[in-house]
Amino acid sequence: MRGALNRASLNCETEMLSSQPGGGSRVPEAMQEALRRDETMLQRGISIRTLYHHTARFNGPSQAYVAATSVLGAQYRTAHELFGRLIAFDRELAFIPVSDGSWGAVVIREPSTVAYLCSIFDQTWDLASPFSAAAGQGLEEVAREIHETIIRLLAAGLKDEAIARRLGMSLRTARRHIADIMQELGAGSRFQAGVAAAARGLLDLEGEGDGDPIQPS
Repeated sequence: MRGALNRASLNCETEMLSSQPGGGSRVPEAMQEALRRDETMLQRGISIRTLYHHTARFNGPSQAYVAATSVLGAQYRTAHELFGRLIAFDRELAFIPVSDGSWGAVVIREPSTVAYLCSIFDQTWDLASPFSAAAGQGLEEVAREIHETIIRLLAAGLKDEAIARRLGMSLRTARRHIADIMQELGAGSRFQAGVAAAARGLLDLEGEGDGDPIQPS
C-alpha cells in the first residue's frame, strides 16, 4: 500500500483528501513517511485536506504533524465521529481499507464510486472543527463533544469496543471515559446510565445507529 500511495502522490496534480480515524494511533514511522510525502506535495502546490478524530488534538505526534504541514498550506479538521479511512487523489483515485483489518487497501478508480466517497468527505469536512495546535484552544468544546457522544452511544447499547472504534481512541481510554460517565450519572449499568442521561436532557437519539458508510480498519 505504501508504494501505491507514494506513486499516487507523485502523480497527483491538484488535490489530496484523506480521512484518518484513530486519533493518535498512527504508527510513528508511517507518520514520518507521510510527512515527507505531504511536504513534497505541498511544495508542488497540491491542496491537502485531512480529517482526524477529535482525539488527535490530545496527541503530541499528531499535533506536531499538523503544525509542520499547516505552515506549508495543509488544512486539518477534526470530528467526534468519522465515516472511515479514505485517501483520494484528484477525485479520480481512492484508497479504502480492506475488510480483513490488515494494512492492505482497495484501489478504486471507477468515477461514480470515487465521486461518492469524495462527497462523503466534503460533507464531513463542512461539519468538522478546524484543528488547533494552540494549547487548550478549543479543547474544552472537543472534550464536551466526546463526553456527549459516549453518553449517546452507551444509551444506544454499543459495546466498549465499538465506542472506542467510533471515537478513534484506545479501548482503555474509552473504558476510562465510560467509568467516569457512569460515576457522574450515578449509574450501575448502561440502562441506568441511559435513563439518567435522558432525565437530564443529555440524549438526542434521533437517527442514531451503528452503521457507518465505511467501516474503519
